[in-house]
Amino acid sequence: MSDDKAHPHPSTPRRCRTVMLAAGFGRRMRPLSDVTHKALLEVGGRSLLDGLVAQLANVGVDEVIVVTGYRATEVEGHLRRLHPSVCFTFVHNARSHDNVAVVDRYHSGLDGTVVSVDGDVVTAVYPSHRQHAGFDFSDKFKTLNIYRFAEAFVLGPLHRLLTYFARSIDANCFYEVIIGILIALQREPIHAVILEGERWAELDDPSDLAAARFEFEPASRSSILRMSHGGWWAHDIVDHCYLRNMHFPTGSICLSCGINCPRWSTAMAVPKRPCANSAASRPNNIDYPNSWRDAKSLKSSAGPCSSTRQG
Repeated sequence: MSDDKAHPHPSTPRRCRTVMLAAGFGRRMRPLSDVTHKALLEVGGRSLLDGLVAQLANVGVDEVIVVTGYRATEVEGHLRRLHPSVCFTFVHNARSHDNVAVVDRYHSGLDGTVVSVDGDVVTAVYPSHRQHAGFDFSDKFKTLNIYRFAEAFVLGPLHRLLTYFARSIDANCFYEVIIGILIALQREPIHAVILEGERWAELDDPSDLAAARFEFEPASRSSILRMSHGGWWAHDIVDHCYLRNMHFPTGSICLSCGINCPRWSTAMAVPKRPCANSAASRPNNIDYPNSWRDAKSLKSSAGPCSSTRQG
């Protein structure tokens, strides 16, 4: 073998590759990383990934292998769109685990069991009876009741504990309680598959049915809102008819409301409508307190939806 074959000539162009790791959850960057991949957060007017790709191009790197995982579609789409001249190869780290649960970030309108997640591991399960008045939903995830469990886990600890619990304590308990106990005992890790914008709906009661129709029947949304009695916060809209002051009510007012709520609920009726400030939006068969009746007459003279409440 000649030296030329063993060692390429210096003038021969050589491809320069690099590997970029972009599969992590960026949990220390939460809550920002809940809605945007950590590498796509901007500093100085461009994302961290964009700055890194530009630096690699400056030193002659012409092929970038990107390992993706969390929010993989977002990362791949961003790089292909903003750097069409760069040769990217994407390798997806599927993070396959034996036991997984599908969850979504909690938002207004959801109810039922929620969980806490650290990275991609479920750390605690909170059924409805554990969600007290001051429960913090801001960092919780809603379970979709979609699981994939290993056979050994189902026939082993899950079956044994479920059988014992049903026979000795509560035969009608939710299976999430059993899963929560196993997680608390650190018996078996259960990993979370977090949805990234996929649409879904839970159907347990008439309110859930209305929310599902609002989500999957765009043409019916206006009529669904017009027929809604009560707040619209179960739907993903900005409600301009019922303005809320985020600093109100205070703790003392909440306490007073809790004490007097039964008495107030029998003395007042407040059906909500799209034009909450117009006289036409309130039924005539409701007996309003005097102060409300006076306010009602003042608002009717100003025209529909012409005034706003002061918080």
